[in-house]
Amino acid sequence: MRYHVIINGFSDDYKKQALEILEFIKKCCNDMTAGKTIIISKKDDNIEELSKYALTDDVFIIQLEKYVPEVALDYCNNFIEENDMYIYGSDNFSIENAVRMAARKKGSSIVGVRDMYVSGNNVYAKKNDLFKSYGSYIQNEKSTIFYYYFKRYF
Repeated sequence: MRYHVIINGFSDDYKKQALEILEFIKKCCNDMTAGKTIIISKKDDNIEELSKYALTDDVFIIQLEKYVPEVALDYCNNFIEENDMYIYGSDNFSIENAVRMAARKKGSSIVGVRDMYVSGNNVYAKKNDLFKSYGSYIQNEKSTIFYYYFKRYF
């Protein structure tokens, strides 16, 4: 299983989100192969500047006139591969699109993930609510997994 990263360049804090995702990858994805980074940005954004925040060697930048969730999903859909994991940032785009893309691709999604590991065909994830910690797993035989990385508040 490979991991891929999807970053919302429309977000004012996309640089911070990229660093949060990098921390998550170092902690949870050491045994996985890096896939691609997809950055969705404004049409006139500087591609060279955006690419500095790519977390993989393969980078795809999708530039749009304005952010429309359905349009962003349609473009991202072209890059989604079965049996891989997609890590989103911590903005509203990520919450919405991680779940919607999973539904489109008949995959699985877990939002608010703090920690995870892969064992065989299973993905084990841990997520925190304000006062509780939850554990769950996905049987990953033919399922593409979409993560929304939980923003750190503490």
